[in-house]
Amino acid sequence: MRMVKYRSLPDAHRVRASDPLTVYKCKLAESEQVISEMAEELSSCYETLSAIFRCGAELGKTNNIRTFAESLCSDLLQITESDWYSLRILTSDRRLVHFASSIAGLRLEGLPLDAAESAQPAEVRAALTRTDIWFNPKNPLPDNDPLTTFGRNGRGMVHPILFADNLSGTLSVGKREGRPPFTAAQANIVQTFADFLAIQFINAQLQENLIQHKLVTRELEIAKSIQRALLPRVLPQPCGFGLAGYCEFAQTVGGDFYDVVPVSDSALLLIIADVMGKGIPAAMFAAILRSLLRAAPELNRQPAALLQRVNRLLYEELSEVEMFITAQLAYVDFEKREMITASAGHCPVLLGFMNGGIRTISPDGIPIGILPDAPFEAHVERIPPGAKLLFYTDGVTDARNANGAFFTEERLLNWFQCISTEARTAGELKASLVGSLRRFQGDAASFDDQTFLIVAEQHFARR
Repeated sequence: MRMVKYRSLPDAHRVRASDPLTVYKCKLAESEQVISEMAEELSSCYETLSAIFRCGAELGKTNNIRTFAESLCSDLLQITESDWYSLRILTSDRRLVHFASSIAGLRLEGLPLDAAESAQPAEVRAALTRTDIWFNPKNPLPDNDPLTTFGRNGRGMVHPILFADNLSGTLSVGKREGRPPFTAAQANIVQTFADFLAIQFINAQLQENLIQHKLVTRELEIAKSIQRALLPRVLPQPCGFGLAGYCEFAQTVGGDFYDVVPVSDSALLLIIADVMGKGIPAAMFAAILRSLLRAAPELNRQPAALLQRVNRLLYEELSEVEMFITAQLAYVDFEKREMITASAGHCPVLLGFMNGGIRTISPDGIPIGILPDAPFEAHVERIPPGAKLLFYTDGVTDARNANGAFFTEERLLNWFQCISTEARTAGELKASLVGSLRRFQGDAASFDDQTFLIVAEQHFARR
């Protein structure tokens, strides 16, 4: 028994298997066709890579993503034997906006990604479904579709541009009426170009974010320099007393500040304040407060009246942004050894005696910005020989270590009581308190600005 197997061939070439010459000719023709298709595909791959490398090199020179996209898509048309393209990108408000197309000067309206609408344009459907949308004479585009701008009876595809499952836009490529349909290889090339566009869009966004970050960082550095310049560079040393101040922001800029305003040869207005919050808003109000406090020299000897004036001026602005300011003002006449203090809800002034005793001075007053006509109480205090004064913000007592424990007011009072009996200058006391805070915090970051102002009598410090 003899069995014969016939190879299935097109009708025009179907022959009997018993005709070896004809079979070999058919196989040869098939092999040549396969080789031709492989060569065409390899050629397309080569052209695709060449276009990507060339456009990528141009992008590296100019960093212009629009020019790069136009050049890449123009090469795509040649490689896929297409006639037109349309490129849209997705904006933050979920709209597909026109970015580039094969028609110079064309401007298409943005397309909102509204899934509730019926009969969406092909580009919207591709974006929402994240799948290719094909159109041809048998399955044409609707008359109101924006892509009909490039031709009504042609054929083409809309490909969603995705990167890591994140939508960046859509790429539409089409051929005019009468042109052959896209081959599988050409469709793959469109996808390859779209993937490369997605990468470049992400890179461009990252570059823009990096530049913006550098600009913001630079602006914050300038703001920090300006705010630092507002702090007194050299503190006066009146009638044998020494002053030392410290201000460390939790962020680049902050809401804490201190100031020392000369009133006479023997008298100073001492100021320490803390604006609620941190960063730029707090820093802006701190600068405004400093200017307002210095703008009424006739009230320097009346801290309570000065706080009332500032509160009236700042109330509306602070209440609009729901912020407030705590402040402590002290008019000190070192020759008369007399101090008049007024507080706007701030931490108390600590007065240390040579025998180790401590008195906390905290006149009644609410923070600036709470009530438009808030009253402030004035307190008069005598300064005994050898006394020390400490003005501070709550960032000192609220300093935390790695375990989350607070420095606390109790620890601050213990430190102040110990140093009150010692003969030290204001600068030495500043270094001592900063050292205590750093040892307590260790490597833990500061959550709030830390500011203090120390007054000590130099005569008793040298003894």
